[in-house]
Amino acid sequence: MYRNCRKGTDKNVPGVPASDEVGRSRSILVWLLITAGTIFPYAGIWLSGRTIVHRDTLWMYAPTRWMIGEALRGGRLPLWNPYNATGMPYFAELLHGTLHPLSVAAAFLCPADSVEPLLGAYLVSGAVGAALFARTLGVSLPATALAAFAYGLAGYPLSMGNNLCYLAGASGVPWILAGLRVAGRDRTAVSFALASLAVAAGALSGEVQALLVTVPCGLVLALDAGRWRGLLLASAACCVGSLLAGIQLAPAWSFFPLSNRILPLPGFDLNQWDLSPWRLIEFIVPGFFWSPEEGYPVAPVFKLLGYPTWFNVPFTESVYLGAGTMLLAFAGLRSSRTTRILATLSILVLWMALGRHFGFRSLQNLLPVAKGFRYGEKFLPFFLAAVSALAAVGMDRVTRGITAARSCSVWFGFTALILAALFLVVFFGGPGWYPGDTGGAAAIRGHLLCGLPHAVIITLLIFICLRFFSGGKGRVAIVTIVWGSLVVAAYYAVRPGSPEARLRPTPTPLAAKLPGPRVYNVVEPLVRKPVAGWNLFDQLFFDYGSSLAPDTNVWNRTDNLSVDAGIYPLRWFRLSRGIDGGFAQLAPRYGTTHLLFLSPRSERGRRLAAEYTAGGLSRGKDLRNLMEVWEIPHRPWAVFPESVTVVPDTEVAFQRVLHSSDLLGRNVTIEADEPFSASPGRVISLQRGTEQIEVMAESSGQGTLVINDAFWPGWRAFIDGRETVIFPADALVRAVHWPAGRHQLVMRYDPPEFRVGIKLSLCGMFLLGAGCFLLRRNPGWGRGADAAGDTSTGRIA
Repeated sequence: MYRNCRKGTDKNVPGVPASDEVGRSRSILVWLLITAGTIFPYAGIWLSGRTIVHRDTLWMYAPTRWMIGEALRGGRLPLWNPYNATGMPYFAELLHGTLHPLSVAAAFLCPADSVEPLLGAYLVSGAVGAALFARTLGVSLPATALAAFAYGLAGYPLSMGNNLCYLAGASGVPWILAGLRVAGRDRTAVSFALASLAVAAGALSGEVQALLVTVPCGLVLALDAGRWRGLLLASAACCVGSLLAGIQLAPAWSFFPLSNRILPLPGFDLNQWDLSPWRLIEFIVPGFFWSPEEGYPVAPVFKLLGYPTWFNVPFTESVYLGAGTMLLAFAGLRSSRTTRILATLSILVLWMALGRHFGFRSLQNLLPVAKGFRYGEKFLPFFLAAVSALAAVGMDRVTRGITAARSCSVWFGFTALILAALFLVVFFGGPGWYPGDTGGAAAIRGHLLCGLPHAVIITLLIFICLRFFSGGKGRVAIVTIVWGSLVVAAYYAVRPGSPEARLRPTPTPLAAKLPGPRVYNVVEPLVRKPVAGWNLFDQLFFDYGSSLAPDTNVWNRTDNLSVDAGIYPLRWFRLSRGIDGGFAQLAPRYGTTHLLFLSPRSERGRRLAAEYTAGGLSRGKDLRNLMEVWEIPHRPWAVFPESVTVVPDTEVAFQRVLHSSDLLGRNVTIEADEPFSASPGRVISLQRGTEQIEVMAESSGQGTLVINDAFWPGWRAFIDGRETVIFPADALVRAVHWPAGRHQLVMRYDPPEFRVGIKLSLCGMFLLGAGCFLLRRNPGWGRGADAAGDTSTGRIA
């Protein structure tokens, strides 16, 4: 139902109330404005011919997006990525969000497989979800738009153009809150389905940390809305949603114990990117921790106040919420029991985001699952959703009448004076006002001088608005002011750049026998002065792509022995950490055809370069004259080894590989409890796809065939149609017994956990249908007397 609708009927449509027609038209207009207003910052960048893709989105997601699109359009799933770390699961890695509804839609609607439309879709989805969540609190349509803009245009979602996975997770947070609250309050088939699908989409986004924080908070809101029966139904929706996502969660759960995440977090990761208490200033002062002019990787304020332990830049470029949003949220705190609960939950989650600074990390380390959570700033989406909803409630409260508006305007005026006074203190205080590092102090002062006027102007404009307007006009004016402030502050959250530099780098052409080249970047490209028309981000990403650094190599279907992922295969991770200098010494053993590295400047560097490239051929430098390219002697991708050593377990295999002087791997170490033979042979032909390998080979006697792709449970091997066992070879790759003579080997990635996941999802579909059927047949489970404590009357319209 819509508020403030006039009574009467539409003369042109007998029996249809005019109020319904007006309400429907207004509602459609508001949702259109929400969509257009949220996408506005991204659209402006796209229309100017630039791109918003940068950092992890460019390194990890954009280069591999074609695998998702190609697979889904072909009616299958991208189960395996053969181009990194000698191969690793792709679908099971979870963070790619392959089956998120928007990801699936993008695969068919955007056959070019660009991530730009997907980023925009996630951003709008988050804003619409925030609007729906605010609507469940009974706010007006203008306040609904305010909540959408306060969430969708805040610093965190806009900044997550740098990390597709976390933007996908953030887009689902308000949907989960809205779904669980409505399921607890209304207890209808529609609300149950909405909650289940919202939880499923959240799980499919790949951002499990946001899901595990949001769901308990959503259940608290369901309990508030519908008491214990509401909590029961919302909990059932969570279970059904998790089952619906089983097709993704089961492979991910299987991947987890075979990855580096089974190991304790390293010390530098425990406290990395916790939300600094100083960064709370940035809630109302845009650009306080990082300004675009500082480029990359320079962030002096972050270095001084963010206490970095590894990275030199913030996880989130901006955490800006806006002075208007924060003050309106404060005004809405005490509107009802629900808003007080929401405020309490938001403060709790903010404490979690602060991590070690106020003791949460000590508690987190005691919890079995939570101790593996990283990057406290990732907790911010729930806090942001709560604040945006409270701001919507607060706006309705302060504009409900001229008396209320003028009374509340005092707080905005007082805040504007305080912020203006602070600006004057910083302005006249000079560069030495901060005791400490003079360079960092100057940066702090400069950032405050840029951001404080923004906060002063916004609070002053809302003050003026409340002095002269109330009701609908006041609400529309406040929404416009808040939207404008967020659009202006988007400058600090988005890093636009050149598509030619970031998305279309041209790598050096490399020649190698089938299945093609496999490279290893001994040293990553350095940050260097950008060419004319590019910024530092553009230059850095172009150098990465043109040197086939991980994971940009996947764009060109070229193997890289290395990988840059959120989760690393455990065998690869242990090998890479077990040898000084990384994989450079082991690269020839694993079929690496080319090394790329910066020209060494030290004597030690020249000595190592000579050692790594011994017997190789220099192929000059890459197309940007940046990296030296060497073709090196290497073990073939498919090979019959000269000798075989059988060891009983993985630990012994690791030690033999790490301390072996046989760089080309002529002797192969195999983990088995049965004997292996070695016999000369040759590979006649081979074909290598993403999930299937075909090799035609022959040997003079019974021998062993080694395939230099990763050993992984789920791969099955067939020789002439008969299945045979795959064994780990050299701790990382795979080998099979080879019968004498000519045979055909087919290896196919067919993980059993994927089939388990399908069964779980089918079970979820059945339970969803059954639940909806029972709720429709039993209206007594609908909104009843035990929900009388709920003070909100909003409906998702």
